[in-house]
Amino acid sequence: MVDNRTAITSTNYSYSDFTEKFSADELTRFGIQPSYRFNDKTSITLQAVARHVEDYEPEIEWGYLNYQLSDNASVRLGLMRRPLFQYTDTLYVGYGVRWVQPPSTAYLDIDEFYGSIRAVNLHYDGLFREWLYSTELYFGQGSGEGQYGDEKTTNESHRNAGLVFDLERNNYTFRFGLHESVFSMSVNEINQLGQALRQFGFNDLASEILLDDETARFYSIAGSYLGGNWEVFGEKVMVDIEDAFVPEINAWYAGFQRTFDNVSLHFTTGEQRTTALLDPSASLLAIAEQTPDTVAAAVLNQAGQQLEMLVSGNRSRRFSMATGVRVDVSPSLALNAELERVTDKLADASATMLSVSMDFVF
Repeated sequence: MVDNRTAITSTNYSYSDFTEKFSADELTRFGIQPSYRFNDKTSITLQAVARHVEDYEPEIEWGYLNYQLSDNASVRLGLMRRPLFQYTDTLYVGYGVRWVQPPSTAYLDIDEFYGSIRAVNLHYDGLFREWLYSTELYFGQGSGEGQYGDEKTTNESHRNAGLVFDLERNNYTFRFGLHESVFSMSVNEINQLGQALRQFGFNDLASEILLDDETARFYSIAGSYLGGNWEVFGEKVMVDIEDAFVPEINAWYAGFQRTFDNVSLHFTTGEQRTTALLDPSASLLAIAEQTPDTVAAAVLNQAGQQLEMLVSGNRSRRFSMATGVRVDVSPSLALNAELERVTDKLADASATMLSVSMDFVF
């Protein structure tokens, strides 16, 4: 449930498709993860998720063959989620995380863009001077879905590669990640602008705004400390996209949790900044003023104005605070309630979201 409030106008602030009516539509989902072991070294795992917002149409998110190379090394081959986050493996398994949903500042926008990949994943773990460590190295290609403004988009990616390094000692855990992807994204409004520019011979400008073979790099660092009934945790993620006006993302969250027997209370705060470093709209408008062809000048002027609006929409500074309670009723059933306040400082708008969930595994 969302209580939308906007400081400047009466227009509601849209946040993650939630509305002012209390509803189970947005977060309800069912999942199944069967696995089969052929022998001591070879197994297969499948995970399918059906969401209410997608009319419960099952979507395969994990489907891979795992082979144990040695006591410390293994290899996966198939469909899997790119290990971008600290909680990638349990991202859509509510029972496996403390929140009703992971922190929106860091997880929602980024994961929707990258999605699952078809890859080979090498994993190795060991012990070094009382430090438990594990590494993941993967290569692959994939596709994903997201949203650009009001439009649903699709993207294809190749040359996906990444390295993840985890450390654990006593009550401390740390995680470091470095990922790269070359992607192409189809947005109808942008495609139409590019076609109009090429029609009048502005091929360089068209190439500048079309999202073809763009290089994105993703960096992450996370850590936690568990001391008795207290835990502190945090994660920082950055997305750097070369020479494109789609937003670069700089996000973080941090918090703490206090556990009382089967009840835990948590508080999480975070921030997400998005910035479009490349803005070709000024160039388009300047060229439009100097173009003698009135038709071409009109096309350039219209393209510049549309692009200026798109780039402006890519800039945001969103701050969130969330507090929640979790009750572990049984080893397979958890009840959660969470209140989150999100403020977009550039839009001077805010939203308050109340979420409750019942997560169970069987």
